[in-house]
Amino acid sequence: MARDSCFVRVMSGVGIGGCIGGAVGAVYGSYEAFRYKVPGLLKIRHIGQTTVGSAAIFADPSALDAHFATPIALGVVIAIDEL
Repeated sequence: MARDSCFVRVMSGVGIGGCIGGAVGAVYGSYEAFRYKVPGLLKIRHIGQTTVGSAAIFADPSALDAHFATPIALGVVIAIDEL
């Protein structure tokens, strides 16, 4: 597959969205776990669930509540002009 193909660009956008979503989820999950005094090792579980959930939302351009990834994915498709 060519390096500049539409599919490769969209998939790299999905990967970047997942990384951004994971970082945001980790920060928010940590804040929320300490703010609401989640007990003991459940803090780690809560932070992990928030991280994975946020990464999935940011990375999936077809999700209904992916307010960040959908405009980026549409912008990539419009900018590529291969469709």
